[in-house]
Amino acid sequence: MKGLLSVLIIVFILLLAIAVGSQNDSDITVNYLLAQATIKVSTFIALALGAGVIVGVLLVMPAYIHTRVKLALTKQKLRQNASQS
Repeated sequence: MKGLLSVLIIVFILLLAIAVGSQNDSDITVNYLLAQATIKVSTFIALALGAGVIVGVLLVMPAYIHTRVKLALTKQKLRQNASQS
């Protein structure tokens, strides 16, 4: 249930970002390290949101994997102890 609620909140935020971005049709100039580009505000918002989601997932994934492996090892030890008793 907690996972479903989290997914619904994320989908709501993404839809809100898309709605806000679609209302902004003006052009902006984005300066990169070596170049610059003129893009629409809605495109920039979508790119920034996508980059943020990717960076967030990449930062959380190692901790999540570590926790899942630790849980699996603990369950395995509990099963071994239960079978020995």
